Amino acid sequence: CACESEIDFKAKVWCIRQAFNMALSDEHNRMWLAQAGRQLIADLLRHARKDPAPFYVAYDSMVQFLMDEHNLRIVEEELKQRRVPEIGFWDVMVDFVLIDSFEDLSRPPSAVLAVTRNMFLSQSMKESTLTTVIWSMLKAKRARLSLTNGFISHFYDISEVISPVITLGFLGTDEHMRDLCQYFKEQTCSFVVDIFNVNRVRYTGLKELSEDVWMILRTRIEMVQTRLSTELLPVA
Repeated sequence: CACESEIDFKAKVWCIRQAFNMALSDEHNRMWLAQAGRQLIADLLRHARKDPAPFYVAYDSMVQFLMDEHNLRIVEEELKQRRVPEIGFWDVMVDFVLIDSFEDLSRPPSAVLAVTRNMFLSQSMKESTLTTVIWSMLKAKRARLSLTNGFISHFYDISEVISPVITLGFLGTDEHMRDLCQYFKEQTCSFVVDIFNVNRVRYTGLKELSEDVWMILRTRIEMVQTRLSTELLPVA
């Protein structure tokens, strides 16, 4: 990102946290973001010819969990154990979920690579095998959870549905899905670069910064939505 030093980076992260807190204090913005994320992932699943219904169940359950203010303390405790410094859009959604996921995909477990790189397996067999592998990995992780119905548990529910599709999208041989997944990653990375760039956002005041980061976020999401919707394939 466009940072001159570690201190510059930390200072901008602090500002970005406050900016997103302000933007998402608006209920309309929160609802738009929740719906946009729901639709984006569902469209990606449709491109893989998957029924998004199981994802809707897991995603909506997570949203309902987060809407209950009594659960915020649980979320804080769970994420604190995973060294997430603050509960907010930057630390949780961007850093913990998206950036960490992209890093994991850049160095996948050997069991996953063994499936995605196996030239003798059909696409459907790869999907089936990968689903089993990921389910087994998540089952082991669930067994170590101190809370069986907390934020991480809901996160695993979503991961169980979408991880096989996204993993095959990035690592598999389907060029169409790989292009879409790479486009999503590129837009995410461009979004991060933009919000740290003083030529793209105004670090002159909280209100100005909040307006700018929110506009960039919406623009990037809408670009991905447009790509997915204009190339949408029917469920097989």
